[in-house]
Amino acid sequence: MKRRYAPLLVIVNGENAAGGFGLTRESAQHLFAAGADVLTGGNHIWDRKDIILRSPTSRGWCVPPNLPDGTPGRGWGVFEASDGTPVGIVNLLGRVFVKEAECPFRTADLALEALKREAKVVFVDFHAETTAEKIALGWHLDGRRERDCRHPHPLQTADDRVLPGGTAFLCDAGMTGGFDSVIGMDRHAAVRRFLTLMPQRLTPSPGDLRLNGALIAVDPATGRAHSIRRLQIPYDPAAGEARILSGDEPAETARYTARAEVQTLREAGVVPTLALISVGEDPASAIYLKRKSEAAAEVGIEVLRFGTAGRDRDPQRDRPRAFAWARTRRSMASWSSSRSPRPPTPRRFSNRSRPRRTSTASIPRTWDVWRSGCRASCPPHRSASSRLLRHHQIALAGAHVVILGRSNIVGRPLANLLSSRAVNATVTLGHSASGRG
Repeated sequence: MKRRYAPLLVIVNGENAAGGFGLTRESAQHLFAAGADVLTGGNHIWDRKDIILRSPTSRGWCVPPNLPDGTPGRGWGVFEASDGTPVGIVNLLGRVFVKEAECPFRTADLALEALKREAKVVFVDFHAETTAEKIALGWHLDGRRERDCRHPHPLQTADDRVLPGGTAFLCDAGMTGGFDSVIGMDRHAAVRRFLTLMPQRLTPSPGDLRLNGALIAVDPATGRAHSIRRLQIPYDPAAGEARILSGDEPAETARYTARAEVQTLREAGVVPTLALISVGEDPASAIYLKRKSEAAAEVGIEVLRFGTAGRDRDPQRDRPRAFAWARTRRSMASWSSSRSPRPPTPRRFSNRSRPRRTSTASIPRTWDVWRSGCRASCPPHRSASSRLLRHHQIALAGAHVVILGRSNIVGRPLANLLSSRAVNATVTLGHSASGRG
């Protein structure tokens, strides 16, 4: 998940991570080793003797502070994200059906007062039983000072939203474990306990394992959340076997990231714009440009179209192609005189274009510049392929990779990337003549 979404800070609720009950030092170490930056807890955090003897008082821990005096640990603290942003984290316990807890609302007030000078971004992990108490705390915190707020518990809900004051809210982030279960436990034993009211030994369910959570985008300058997105990632037992790598999920992630960046730019008075240049009526190009336009519009990027189609003919001379190029040159000249940087240029203009300004490696000079290691725009097909492999966690170092196709758009740039020192794969480039003779 860290490779896919590149989060700056990963907060994990470790409640019942030790085989379904409590948390031990060993299970906590596993969570940190897996990539957790901060662990939070709940009312079952002390169910294992191991964790009581080794109370979480060091950095990387937060446990509910609204428990009776003498309970080990601390309820809030400031933790540094990977970009250096100080993030205040508060771990609270709900009071409904949990009699030993103090008022979480007043405890939250104390925590925010203590954190206000150190962190603009505040994350609240509220471990509670009822939806009403969770929502009430969300509204209690919203707008007091722009913050980021989340409320996790057993099953993920679909009420993720950004409240008017800039608080990202999710009532239940959801557990990680067996989905074919009753709150993570074997469903058969749980049902028998409800039917008979007799004690039943509960064990974690191994069926349909899923990781639940949320991805939140926050402005570190103001502490206001831009967006919140629920995550539910199923465990794939067939990982490692031959399979087709779908690009749907990484594409959705790219659009999600782009949408947040575009919103930030627009708020700063910058309107991101994509210039598309086409000449003629090539059907494949028309489909390609249409998809580009739709993707740009989806994330809020304005699209400008330059060029002509075959219907734009010179009335005196039946030379549509020549007329099209002349008209496109005039459009490009007009666009370039008022905007910067210059838009991507068709192959016909390659001698006039700047290699570092082009967006693909299809233009010979651009390909040469990029291949030599000089600064230039990364070919999008190469970038998309590498991102797809990274998303599906395909290890390439030392692997033998076969690429079918030797075009300057996909095959050669990708072969150059995978055989570079950064990746260290052995590459075989196949093409239409491979295997003959």
